[in-house]
Amino acid sequence: MAEIILSIFELQNSNSSFSNADRITVWGDAFKASIVNPFGYGISNYSYIYDKSYSGRISFSGENAYLTLLVERGFLSFCIFLWFMIYLLKRNLRNATGLNIFIIPAISVYYLFNYELNSVFPNFIFFLILVSDYLRSKHSNQF
Repeated sequence: MAEIILSIFELQNSNSSFSNADRITVWGDAFKASIVNPFGYGISNYSYIYDKSYSGRISFSGENAYLTLLVERGFLSFCIFLWFMIYLLKRNLRNATGLNIFIIPAISVYYLFNYELNSVFPNFIFFLILVSDYLRSKHSNQF
């Protein structure tokens, strides 16, 4: 376990089982691709950022949801998503009641390490966040 945690901070490939150098390459490719095509490559088209003659490791995601969103859906979608997450966080911090105060930061951290934007888990969590926020706003309007 200590080896895994310490590998997060290594920039070189000193250990063959954990490769942060590959991650840094993927991040660089993602940023370059988002500059080349700011409108995105389309959902599940992440691998299209590589030329057909590319001989390196081809990644099918940006290693986290934020980079995947930036590359596949474009800069505008990325900004709207970040704005929405910050808005929800600020709104729920202001009225520190309910589980959203814990769930929103947790899902934000989850997206740093996972790229599954279209899976059931994050969509269900977003559903819970929005329902909780709606019910809280309805409850506060009654009083």
